[in-house]
Amino acid sequence: MSMIAYLQQISPALVEAIQGNPSLLETLIDSATETPETEELSATATVALDIDKDWHGLHYLLTGQAWESPGILGQVILGGQEVGDDLGYGAARLLTSEQVQVVAQALSHLSTDEFAAKFNPSQLNEADIYPGNWEEADRPGLAESYENVASYYQDAAAQGQGMLLYLL
Repeated sequence: MSMIAYLQQISPALVEAIQGNPSLLETLIDSATETPETEELSATATVALDIDKDWHGLHYLLTGQAWESPGILGQVILGGQEVGDDLGYGAARLLTSEQVQVVAQALSHLSTDEFAAKFNPSQLNEADIYPGNWEEADRPGLAESYENVASYYQDAAAQGQGMLLYLL
């Protein structure tokens, strides 16, 4: 089974609601569970950005670390406050609108070309970065994924949104 990452812009009110009631995550992640009580809150969330299997490569190229990283760029994919139950590959994570602003600012200082220049297939394989086989993979899409993520964060920051991060 594949590990697919999603980033989802959510309103500050929804960030607070999820912090107070993590069971609301189920509504956002699986729209089949929506109830009249949660419909208004979930309506404030945007469609999630699916970054597929590129999540780990993105995180590694941003931070130089395979897993969690304390820096600002470590917040982009694997950051935020854990909330709720394990979804299969860990709990979802939340970033407040203030944290999204800081992340978006940091991403604005790294161009897609600068990001792409960090790509080294053997280094990714040595670090055991998912999904592996980096030298065999055609990965120009990794730079495109970075561009999509950076743009998504810029949009979230401009809208004053928080962010929900999760792996399924």
